[in-house]
Amino acid sequence: LLRSVKKLVDVMVLTLFCLCIFALVGQQLFQGVLSQKCVKEGCNRTHETNESCFVTEDNSLRPKMCGTWQVDRCPSNSECLPTGVNPDNNYTNFDNFGWSFLAMFRLMTQDSWEKLYQQTLRTAGSFSVFFFVVVI
Repeated sequence: LLRSVKKLVDVMVLTLFCLCIFALVGQQLFQGVLSQKCVKEGCNRTHETNESCFVTEDNSLRPKMCGTWQVDRCPSNSECLPTGVNPDNNYTNFDNFGWSFLAMFRLMTQDSWEKLYQQTLRTAGSFSVFFFVVVI
């Protein structure tokens, strides 16, 4: 048993190394993109984090996420702006290494990875598919 634990240390170190590399790449590619939301035009720029200024998705109270490469863009009475508010109570983002590492851990363990994938695909564009294919 003790010998097998010693050999598992090498695997754990390699896994941790891969997680760190993917977290750094994810941070560089997707930093800040998950905070982009459709904001109504009449709202003051200082109130972009006010949820009443967000355009909501159809049949939902969630703010509509957007991005520069997205096919499903904001409605005509709104614009896509970085708001500083990330999905899932600010737990889902690539804004710093810690949150990016957590996102990569979610992907590698496949814990609700499809939601993270859909959010990133919606905001960062279709090139993000290649990143997710490599990680998973």
